[in-house]
Amino acid sequence: MLISFIIFVIIYIILILLILLIPKNIIKKYIYLFNYIVIYIIGFSNIKINNLDILKKYLNSDEKVLIVCNHTSLFDGFILYALTEGSISFLFDENLPNKMPFFKYVLEEKCNSLMTKKNNTVKDIKKHVEKRKKNEEILCIFADECGKVEKNKNIAKFKSGSFVNKFKIIPIIIKYKNYKIDPTHKWYNNEILISFLKLFYGESGDIVINICNLLECKKEWNVDDYKNYVYNFMNKEYDKI
Repeated sequence: MLISFIIFVIIYIILILLILLIPKNIIKKYIYLFNYIVIYIIGFSNIKINNLDILKKYLNSDEKVLIVCNHTSLFDGFILYALTEGSISFLFDENLPNKMPFFKYVLEEKCNSLMTKKNNTVKDIKKHVEKRKKNEEILCIFADECGKVEKNKNIAKFKSGSFVNKFKIIPIIIKYKNYKIDPTHKWYNNEILISFLKLFYGESGDIVINICNLLECKKEWNVDDYKNYVYNFMNKEYDKI
């Protein structure tokens, strides 16, 4: 565990230096290579991604879509960025990345991620999605905000922000299986540091990432209708993985 953590810190420092010195169009491949190394060090060695061609199809177009994904572990972003070969960007509260050196700079300037204030989230999502061009990263939103999963559910309740603009949605479901240590980030139980360090213990089990076909909002649906439709679909698909 200690050796893995030390290696992670060293690689993180090297990445920072590379980011400062190398242009955005070149550094991108180094960032997702770094993500591959990180997840290997942690022990996430058995990862399967299904239907990557669906994501590539929309990446290679200028269609205005966004990704909705469930959020379980602190390293979901690392895993998704690596396995999609840097095809996605992320939505963050602007206050969160400031807690880590260079984090905001990396996400916003090098990975084309979206930093937003809570009162501006819906407006910022709309602007970000509508200005995306062909081959630019597709915005990924963790609509459940890594919340507590209710009994008899697989995914925490979704927030409404992802659905207000009624963009077409590519659902991505990430599922951790056969683990010895639960990778869930239980911030609601004040397990902030523990949720980070426990992932370096190893024996992290299997991870399956399932990219699903595009979902669309029907004209007669309101925001809650659309949100519940996507949520129920992803809960059911989670069971099939």
